[in-house]
Amino acid sequence: MQIGTWISHFRSRPSPRESILFTFVVLFVVSFLHPRSRDAFSSSPRRPSHQFQEESDEHSLPSLTGEPTHWCDGDSGSIWPGCDEGKTQRFAYVQYATTVEYLCNSLIAFTRLRRFNTRAELAFLHPLEWNDFDESHAVSKLLRKIDALDVNFHPIEILSRDVGEKTWSQSFTKLMALGLTEYDRVIHFDSDGLIFKNLDHLFFSPQASIALPRAYWLNDVPGQANSAPEVLASHIMVLTPSQHMYERVVDMVKGENQVEGFDMELMNRLGKGSALILPHRHYAMLSGEFRRDDDDHARYLGEDPSLTWDPDAEAESSFYVHFSDWPLPKPWIRSDADFKTARPRCSIDPASFVAQDCRNRKHWVALYEEYWREKAETCDA
Repeated sequence: MQIGTWISHFRSRPSPRESILFTFVVLFVVSFLHPRSRDAFSSSPRRPSHQFQEESDEHSLPSLTGEPTHWCDGDSGSIWPGCDEGKTQRFAYVQYATTVEYLCNSLIAFTRLRRFNTRAELAFLHPLEWNDFDESHAVSKLLRKIDALDVNFHPIEILSRDVGEKTWSQSFTKLMALGLTEYDRVIHFDSDGLIFKNLDHLFFSPQASIALPRAYWLNDVPGQANSAPEVLASHIMVLTPSQHMYERVVDMVKGENQVEGFDMELMNRLGKGSALILPHRHYAMLSGEFRRDDDDHARYLGEDPSLTWDPDAEAESSFYVHFSDWPLPKPWIRSDADFKTARPRCSIDPASFVAQDCRNRKHWVALYEEYWREKAETCDA
């Protein structure tokens, strides 16, 4: 019986069985279309990890543990190059650290990835000499906590050069993720930020060696005439490792084709004309976006000039937020006085001079408080 015929039949002579069936179909459609609520920064995941399973399933990978998952299927025509029948694809989140502060940040990142039930592997790049530290050393204690999260360790020689501040000069090390050719695709996000949702779906971004978001805060306002070439950011990256790309990175850091600047400038050179563009909105927000005036978000909102800034909606829909509130230092260098000065302003009612809208401040403060809570419970405990 065709659908139109069935509907007319139902309208004219609904049997009890048909009534029950129709009610079930309506309830299923309504429940499927109804949007799920998402936690914003002020209520980020503090529940037991099993409670995140349902929330993360909609964008996460089938299990990569236990029975192998075969992404390469000769009959379906996999998008992955070099697929052999029965080959299991390996995906991994990669973190790196060269100091104890960033080691703590990586531990926080891995902890949150596990909390959001990632189905990918976790990989950690760290200096070779950390293997020789005494068990009582602060680094060794944090490494044991990372090990307990079932992380793959990759001891390396730091990739850096003698220029600029140490944190910046050693930031090239994260680009060594391109040399982890045992993985088919990796995601790296800077550990001086927080993830708020499962990111596993990014492993299935269209095939490209490099996928980066726009450095939206450096680019012209969308739609302006004679806009300058767009700058790409490197605080979140989806990479397809290869020996060729890794060798190009090393050459750009230490060889004859050195690039001025640091990791972001290098990735702009490496990906020029070929990088896949990730959406910066929801995936690459800077914390400083909450400190801008309400009419100064065109670069972030980007695609639609008619959009207006809604701090509640942006906080709730963010997958990852990067701490960047210059001149406020990073959150592990805590200064209560500087923090209070840097807080976003509340909008003021011009008639009563009373604070009217403090949502930007609420979400910005909640972001920092979330980091401090994670640090206390994960690294300092």
